[in-house]
Amino acid sequence: MKISLNNIGQVYDGKKVLSEISFDVNAGEFITLIGPSGCGKSTIFKIITGLEKNYTGTVLINGIDLEKYQGKLAYMPQNDLLMDWRTLYKNAVLPMEIEKINKKTADEKVRKLLPEFKLLGEENKYPYELSGGMKKRAALLRTFLVDTDIMLLDEPFGALDAITRSEMQEFLLEVCEKHKHTVLFITHDIDEAVYLSDRIIVLGKNPAVIKGELEIKLPKPRNTEVLLEREFLEYKKRIMELLV
Repeated sequence: MKISLNNIGQVYDGKKVLSEISFDVNAGEFITLIGPSGCGKSTIFKIITGLEKNYTGTVLINGIDLEKYQGKLAYMPQNDLLMDWRTLYKNAVLPMEIEKINKKTADEKVRKLLPEFKLLGEENKYPYELSGGMKKRAALLRTFLVDTDIMLLDEPFGALDAITRSEMQEFLLEVCEKHKHTVLFITHDIDEAVYLSDRIIVLGKNPAVIKGELEIKLPKPRNTEVLLEREFLEYKKRIMELLV
């Protein structure tokens, strides 16, 4: 078990925000949280990363209570947060600079992944010189270079146009499948949730509760043709019913 939430609750300003949120994320799974805006999805991420302390219940990471966990989690928000004054390469290597990893080792790790992330030849460009898709791949590369196999992705493709977003979804599936990362993902997009996920957790709001959980049995690897299949549309209908 990579992540385990047990009866997580939160009261903010006298109002219950989260109520008895419990779910597990197994090694190598791609789990998506979906729900209406303001239902507490990002708050759950903040709790898991230790940024939010005001909650009840327990969180386990790799079987260790969050309060005692010394390992790392990779987190990517919707905004790519690339530093304008650093090149793509310098942005990607930042997590290893912070960890004071040997420069030669860090350089080898970055350069090994540049072709896979379709960024070879772009490493000396600054963010303003990159397309939206390149920025997202650069941010994902930086996330992958954190020394952990657990990634939290908070609606990372929300600001992209439809074509670029589709390309990034397909790319993310490829790299996660290859590297066997465990992913907890947030989205408002039902199609995106079904396309990417092994399981989907549907949240309601006022307060946030788990309204349902769906196992997505569409075979992997997936491509965009699956979006038109009857089984895909049935999953989508079920999620829409839960969100009402």
